[in-house]
Amino acid sequence: MMTWHQWQQRFDLAARGMAVFAAFSVPMPTAWLTVAMGLLLIFWLLGGGYSNKWRRMRENPLTRWSLLLLLAFALGLLYSSAGMDEALDKSGKYLKLFYIPLLISLLDSRLWQKRAANGFLLAMLLTLVASWGMYADLIPQATKLFPNTVFRGRIAQNFFMAFTAYLLFDRFMRDSSRWRWLWGLLLGLALINVLLLVGGRTGQLVLLVLILLAAVQYLNWRGLLAGGLVIVLISLLSYQFSENFSSRVDLTLQRLDAFSEESRDRELVGNRLEMYGNSLELIGHHLLVGTGSGSFSVEYAELVRQKGLELLSDNPHNEYLNITVQLGLVGLLLFLLLLYNHWRHSAQVDPCFRGSSQALVVAMTVGCLFNSFLMDRGEGSFYVVLTAVYLAGLSHARLREREG
Repeated sequence: MMTWHQWQQRFDLAARGMAVFAAFSVPMPTAWLTVAMGLLLIFWLLGGGYSNKWRRMRENPLTRWSLLLLLAFALGLLYSSAGMDEALDKSGKYLKLFYIPLLISLLDSRLWQKRAANGFLLAMLLTLVASWGMYADLIPQATKLFPNTVFRGRIAQNFFMAFTAYLLFDRFMRDSSRWRWLWGLLLGLALINVLLLVGGRTGQLVLLVLILLAAVQYLNWRGLLAGGLVIVLISLLSYQFSENFSSRVDLTLQRLDAFSEESRDRELVGNRLEMYGNSLELIGHHLLVGTGSGSFSVEYAELVRQKGLELLSDNPHNEYLNITVQLGLVGLLLFLLLLYNHWRHSAQVDPCFRGSSQALVVAMTVGCLFNSFLMDRGEGSFYVVLTAVYLAGLSHARLREREG
């Protein structure tokens, strides 16, 4: 008969398995990640070893910044202009920030980090194959509205696939075995998938920025010219041969031109540009600490009523504006510090995760300009889970230093 200590060891192993499954579940249906994190928390509690788990969390700088931002949302509930039910519902979407320290406490070795990282990549490769299968009419389309999307919407899938293209390029550059050609083939399929098969502008822009990042990483600052040329070439070819890509570019330019001319026609200006302007107006009224957690939709509805507009929104499709409306410059600063420290400490992690960690924070930084990605369930979970996966090694290194 097993002792309680032996049961705890099994629960602890199960919790680590759930961490790997959580990384795999990020691009899968939402319920998968919900189940994974629920079981992970149960096994985490049953697994014991809390002092060691706390030490790993404490020694990782990303724990501090993720919890500080989460604390700001908790304090924002005290003065939110929204009702408590709505404030809890909206701000509760940021509870996923707790995934960062929770996963860091479990991924206590390079082996478990690699298992989780490979879990995410495997899920994305399955997504890539399924998406191409839909394009070739070998698999039924999941939705006619957004062709070739598998488990997520076009924005999320294209965003994830753009990041996956970077992961495949990184594997191609670091792998010297006979399987290197396979990474190159998969990279080509991922690039075409993002640019031609799935119409998500955020993912397409993130892909171009990550190409520039990869060029700088592998060619130093000389890579700026090479990366810039590749971006121009890819953009021109995509514009020429993809109606999907060219129509999105034309629409964006048309809306920017209408906005610069202060057009009153929302069909020309576009909903997002109108929301950006209104959000900046809300920020100007409560600059320092905002109007409280979960208050965006309430404040925006009141502004729309005062200005006689029609379009309501529960987020401005820009995470920087979204957080600043709720928590003011204090909240914005904490979010920027989270991203900054992610970038800064990426240089200190294991070389096999270094490039991926830098690409992750760059992708998130760019994506949040056009979407409220930290608040969004899929994209926000993508960021916090992979942040823990790539940066958990910081705890290992610091604990080894302390133990001499």
